[in-house]
Amino acid sequence: MRYIYWYYGRIMADTVSDGRGLTFANIRGKMLSISDINKKGKR
Repeated sequence: MRYIYWYYGRIMADTVSDGRGLTFANIRGKMLSISDINKKGKR
């Protein structure tokens, strides 16, 4: 469990240093958008 928190902390630190302000909500939104693109491509 500690490793998960450490990895999540690393991701947040990297995004903050990059200035992207990437959050869990944004990650979910990107994953959903990618799934939508895949659905459109299959059609």
